[in-house]
Amino acid sequence: MQIWPEHRPWSWSALESFELCPENYYRTRVLKDVDDAARPGLAPGQEMHKAIETYVKTGKALPLGLRKFETIINKVAPQALDIITEGRGGLTSDLHPTDFFGADVSCRMVLDFLAEYEDSSILLDWKSSSQPRESIDQLRLYCLFSLQKYPHHKKAHAGFVYSNFPNRLLTVHRHEAMVIAEDFRPRVEKFDLAYKEGHWPRRPSWKCKAYCPVLDCPHNQKGR
Repeated sequence: MQIWPEHRPWSWSALESFELCPENYYRTRVLKDVDDAARPGLAPGQEMHKAIETYVKTGKALPLGLRKFETIINKVAPQALDIITEGRGGLTSDLHPTDFFGADVSCRMVLDFLAEYEDSSILLDWKSSSQPRESIDQLRLYCLFSLQKYPHHKKAHAGFVYSNFPNRLLTVHRHEAMVIAEDFRPRVEKFDLAYKEGHWPRRPSWKCKAYCPVLDCPHNQKGR
């Protein structure tokens, strides 16, 4: 049964960016006449992810400021049947697992860390020391993906692991999976409709103050 529109692949980051400001999403991800890649904090976060991936694969010690991540990995990894780092996957519009670039992909997923166990999984998203703004819906989506990927699992755990803030964890049981998928349906339909109608309205947000690269928008406050 189709749950999400088939026409336009989406991801959590794309949906979040679109809902924050459709014009910002359009200018940075569709028209691409402005570049959001230079936003402060992106490079250190990428370096952190690479260091953690290297630790998981080779055991090379993490820098002192990242030892929190090392402790958590050492706690959850030994009992795992399989571990995926910096992995990619996707779900079709009717929630079947597929490839990230599959012709039938609807929702694309990038996974910092996934540990598979006999009847459950743990998905962790590594976060640098920037102020937490992440929505718990992202964790719900991670859990939905894992429950569809491993149909014999009874539950899935997902969490944001911050370098300088308390972790945020969530558990989703199998009977909750379809509720999550249905909760995303109206949001994904609006995303799909914006492409069909070419309607990308401006929407003020926290990003206007310092991080938005769309300088010709009247809401942009950079340098003002």
